[in-house]
Amino acid sequence: MVTVHFLLLTISFCFLYRLSFDEKSTFLLDKITLKFNRTF
Repeated sequence: MVTVHFLLLTISFCFLYRLSFDEKSTFLLDKITLKFNRTF
């Protein structure tokens, strides 16, 4: 029972981490696109 709980916790943590990472990458992408648009 404890292992199952730990597994769920790990999965949720990984999921949250991936979400935040995706947010950061899109933010970086937005900044890059903004700079790219500014040059043209």
